[in-house]
Amino acid sequence: MGATGRRISQSRGVIPGCLVILGCLAAPGVARAEVRRLAFPVSGMHSPLATRGVEEAIRQLPGVASVKADLGTGRVEVEAENQKSLNLQEVRTRAARAGFPVSGDLDILARGRFETGAEGRLTFKVTGTTYAWQVLESGTLLEIARSHPGLRGEFVAGFRLFEKPAWNHPAISLTGWEAVPAPGLAAQPPPAKPQPPAAKAQPSAAKAKPAAAKPAVAKSAGSKPAVGEAKKQKKRKDRQDPEKP
Repeated sequence: MGATGRRISQSRGVIPGCLVILGCLAAPGVARAEVRRLAFPVSGMHSPLATRGVEEAIRQLPGVASVKADLGTGRVEVEAENQKSLNLQEVRTRAARAGFPVSGDLDILARGRFETGAEGRLTFKVTGTTYAWQVLESGTLLEIARSHPGLRGEFVAGFRLFEKPAWNHPAISLTGWEAVPAPGLAAQPPPAKPQPPAAKAQPSAAKAKPAAAKPAVAKSAGSKPAVGEAKKQKKRKDRQDPEKP
C-alpha cells in the first residue's frame, strides 16, 4: 500500500468519506477549493421533518452544493459547489435560525498552508479566507513534517476544529492530509520512456548451397537408326566376301 493509502486508512474522526476526495482535490486540473466540506452536530433534530428543515435552511446559502442531515447521529454534512468556499459563520447562523444550533466541534476539509502565527505557534491558514487556527501536535502533523520538511506548499487537510477548548484559543487537530502539487510540476508531462533498440535480423549459420547443375545428356535423335544401319552394311559386306571365314 502506498503512502497516500496509509495516510487515509489511519485517519479518524473526520467527515465520513471526505478523505476519499483528497487525491482528487490535489490532482492537477481539478478546481481549487478552500473550505470544501464540514460536518457538525446540532441540537433539536428529533424527527424526519426536522432534518428536512435544517437541510432546506442551509441549502439556500450561496456556494452550497448539498446538505445531508442524519437523524440517527444528529449530525449535518455540508458540501461546497465546485470552485466555491463555505462560510462557517453563515452555516452556523442559518442552522441556529432554523431552530437547530450547532452543539459540538466541527469536522472540516479545507485547503491551505502552514504558517507561524502569533507567539510562534504553528497555524493552518485556509487559502482565500481569514481562517487561521493553531495546530495541535499529533501523529498526523509529525507525518506531514517528515514527508515535507518545513511544511512548505499547500495541503488539503481534514481536521477537527475545537472552538471552545479549555485553553480558550480555537485550535485544530489534523486527521488526514494530501499535498497539493506545485503548478510548475503539475504542468510538466511525464518523461518519455526510452524505446528498446529494434532487434537485427540474424544471418542463418548454415547458408543454403545452390544445387549443382547436372550436365544435360544430349541424346541424338538419330542414334538408334544409325546403329541399325551399320549392322545392315556389315551383313551385306559379309555376303559379298565369301572367302572370309
